[in-house]
Amino acid sequence: MKKVLIVEDAMDSRVAMSKVLSKFNIEVLEAENGREAWDIIIKHHPHLILMDVHIPEIDGLDILKEMKAEWIETPVVMLSGDESTTIRESCFILGAKQFINKPILANDLKNIVNEYI
Repeated sequence: MKKVLIVEDAMDSRVAMSKVLSKFNIEVLEAENGREAWDIIIKHHPHLILMDVHIPEIDGLDILKEMKAEWIETPVVMLSGDESTTIRESCFILGAKQFINKPILANDLKNIVNEYI
């Protein structure tokens, strides 16, 4: 079964995304901070990561840097309410496949899953 990791510190957003993704016959993994996310990435090797840019402990950009340094090529879609061009560009430079502004819609999640899984 394919695995998707949701990295989001806002529990309501994480739960909402998880509910939508559970309809796609995939295993949904969740992390509320960067440290949990890194542990899950290393231990469970998800097939897709949906990650907030601004998360506690280790932020999304630092996780992208670590993934790049460790040659982890799992597709990452960054999620953020921060519409800064600098943040968006940094995400792409560090290897993110997409950058989606929050709130993310159910149809966006469906399209992401169809594209990367």
